[in-house]
Amino acid sequence: ARPEPSRGARETMSPLLALLPLALLAAPARAEETRSACDWLQAAGAEAVLGAGTRLTPRIDRVDGAARFSVCLAEAPSGATLTLLRRSDPGETRPVAALVAAYRAELAQAIGADPDLTPVDLGDAALWFAQMKQLTVWSHGGEVLMVFSALAPAAQAQESALAQAILGAGG
Repeated sequence: ARPEPSRGARETMSPLLALLPLALLAAPARAEETRSACDWLQAAGAEAVLGAGTRLTPRIDRVDGAARFSVCLAEAPSGATLTLLRRSDPGETRPVAALVAAYRAELAQAIGADPDLTPVDLGDAALWFAQMKQLTVWSHGGEVLMVFSALAPAAQAQESALAQAILGAGG
């Protein structure tokens, strides 16, 4: 039996799952993706960023042809939680700028206002959404989309460190 997520984990998942349709719409991916979101967080050293004893729990892992959609929940003993949604789709052909524009438009429609998004120097494009403590990163020419969402005072620093490590590892 899969353990029930903690209250903090459920709170982290809620905003992320609310924006799940946006990630599917604004996403892209990488040829022959074999690693899950949990595999990428482990490779990125999630324990070094979130604390020793951090537990990684797969939430969604779906493969459709060459495309893969995966969600992993990281829970630290301190109670800090982080969720990584990672989508890879080698069939994505839209330019990264178009993907970012679609994301901005869909997010504005979802929240009913122009989102206050801050560009971040990661991957091909990245945006920080402070209101949701969420970092969205596009890489590999738009074929990979990663969405990090954390409940922690240092969410932006933690999410950025993990994104940088994943990108450095080829993800």
